[in-house]
Amino acid sequence: MSVLLAWHNQIENATLTSDATFVSTLPLANLKSYLLPKVARTTTNDPFTITATFAAAISVGCIFIVNHNLARLSTVQIKCYKDDLLVDDSDVMVVYPKVSGYVAQSEMIATLRRDFAYYLPQNTSIDKVDVIFTPANSSYVQIGRLFISECYEPSGGVDYGDQPISYRDLSEVKTTARGIRYAYQQQKLRSVDLTLKYLPESEIFNSIFDAQRRLGVTGEIVYSHTGRPTLSSVPQGLAQSPEVYAQCFMANFVELNPLNQAFYRGYNTVLKLLEVAT
Repeated sequence: MSVLLAWHNQIENATLTSDATFVSTLPLANLKSYLLPKVARTTTNDPFTITATFAAAISVGCIFIVNHNLARLSTVQIKCYKDDLLVDDSDVMVVYPKVSGYVAQSEMIATLRRDFAYYLPQNTSIDKVDVIFTPANSSYVQIGRLFISECYEPSGGVDYGDQPISYRDLSEVKTTARGIRYAYQQQKLRSVDLTLKYLPESEIFNSIFDAQRRLGVTGEIVYSHTGRPTLSSVPQGLAQSPEVYAQCFMANFVELNPLNQAFYRGYNTVLKLLEVAT
């Protein structure tokens, strides 16, 4: 089985520009904030482009749009450039999953996290990204974070049974003396325990050990449970399947587990990840 991990977010090194007008108290620069509720908000629902430009070329495999409010039939197109040459074009993509040949209905969308992931076919050297939004919103558009990073795919893959995934409910449930249960309802966050095995020394120290050093337990890591998503057509463009959409999220390390040298020049470890709350 294949998983993808991305953690070296380059957005802090980007110059952000847009042809949209943003609310003065919720500016475009908020896309660089680690606080996901600290959104950037446009003043209209007109189509617009956000451009991230880098002083030098970087390696990019994942572009992740976090905590948006895009309406059901909204679309996104992502174009990547190197020295003004187009090196990757996502085509038009719907931001919500496909169900029975059409975009998921509003009732389902209301239960989903408002994130969207695009994966390039492989890590690619780029120096500019255009994210082109065509909203179906009745008013403004807001976005909490833009994540641009290269991807890491473990060379040995992942064994079946070594990546249990679930939701973790943060609600606090209490019981009165009479046995009546009540709760303080909180968010439900996705959680995964990922076991990686048989990784060469050079790979694990340049990947997982590097991620631990950069992120600690507070930095962002984007996790895809099924590798690079396969997109299929709906009338508005391309869309992910619901199961793929459900298995890709932004997380933090719950803890930094040791790298265990299980055999000669080979290592095992466990990654415990919990989705970032909004």
